[in-house]
Amino acid sequence: MAETTAKLPFILSLRWSVQWAVAVVLRHQLAVAIYMAVGVLLGALLLSAPDLVFIGWIVLGLASIALALVTHNEVLHGPTQFDAATLGPNGGRIFSYLLDCLVLVLLMFIIIFLPTMFMLLVASVDSADASALLWGGTILITAIIGLVLTSRLALRLPSRAIGETMPWGDVWRLSAGHTLVLVIAPLLLTMPFTIISTIAELLVSTSFGDTVNWALMPLQVITTCAFLSVAYGRLRAFAEERALDVQR
Repeated sequence: MAETTAKLPFILSLRWSVQWAVAVVLRHQLAVAIYMAVGVLLGALLLSAPDLVFIGWIVLGLASIALALVTHNEVLHGPTQFDAATLGPNGGRIFSYLLDCLVLVLLMFIIIFLPTMFMLLVASVDSADASALLWGGTILITAIIGLVLTSRLALRLPSRAIGETMPWGDVWRLSAGHTLVLVIAPLLLTMPFTIISTIAELLVSTSFGDTVNWALMPLQVITTCAFLSVAYGRLRAFAEERALDVQR
């Protein structure tokens, strides 16, 4: 990575993330193709059982953890395989990575759901429009807060993936001052996939768009994890440099 005066440069971080995502896809072409084929198959099967879509997303999401671990290790440690060194003994690192993901999801749920329910219960409004405005405004504000917090804390995932788990407090301090990059960059990186599935839905059908979305999910996982790894590696390097300067 080229040196720059910025600790986490926005444009360069996007470029590095895309480059690493492409490198991971090219290195693990067969695995990525299998993941995408499974996504298409699940999408096709669930067309006749729409009530099971949520379960399907959970299944594919759990299966994608191995792909996430490989991506993190490729960026931070070099060439990696789907083996015990990456996934942990008996796949144990998959479970610990899943726990961290669940913590982030639970945090987002608590931040958005509980304040919204509380405000709706205690608010005394006579107008339905006012009630709707209160509901919408509360969800928007809490969603932004939740997105900021989880985006910063998500930097723990790369450390977990490489077996050097960083405490949550250290992750929070590591990400300080880089909130906008950590929030906006992943959204921009996944936007092309959303656009593609939306176009497929508009030009063909909703079911086809959903199937395309299922097929693209592995690529979204790789791209997002590549960014988290780039950000974590960059910020950790600067933190270590600062620590050495202090010791000197």
